[in-house]
Amino acid sequence: MKYTSVLLATSMTLLLIGSGCQNNPVSGGSQPSESRQETASFYDKPGFQVMAAEGRLWVLKAGEKKSEKHVTLIGAGPQNMTIKALSNDTALEYLASKPGFEVEVSEGRLWVLKPDQKKSEKHVT
Repeated sequence: MKYTSVLLATSMTLLLIGSGCQNNPVSGGSQPSESRQETASFYDKPGFQVMAAEGRLWVLKAGEKKSEKHVTLIGAGPQNMTIKALSNDTALEYLASKPGFEVEVSEGRLWVLKPDQKKSEKHVT
C-alpha cells in the first residue's frame, strides 16, 4: 500500500511538471485573457466535459454532474488552474490525456499507452 502511494505521488509530480510545460499555448508564459480563460472549449479534451470559471476547471466524464463532494488539484491544470473532478482518477486521466495515446487509471496506477499497446508486466514506472 505504501509503495502504491509513493508511486502515485511520483507519477502526479512528473505529470504536473510535464503538463505545465506542454499545455501553455500562450507565448511568454502569460495567462490567457479573461474572456479566453472563461471559454471552456480552450481546455476541451476528447471524453471529457470541461467548465472553466474563476481560475478553476471542472472536469467531468459523460453523464457526470458537479457535486459538493469532489477532489481538488490546486494548480495542476493548464495555466496553473485548479482542477475539480468527482474522482481523483478522472482528474488524472484528464491531465494525462494527449492526442495519440490512451489513458487509464487502474489499481492506483496511471497507464498511458499507444492505441495498439496492451498493459504488460514489463513497463516503465
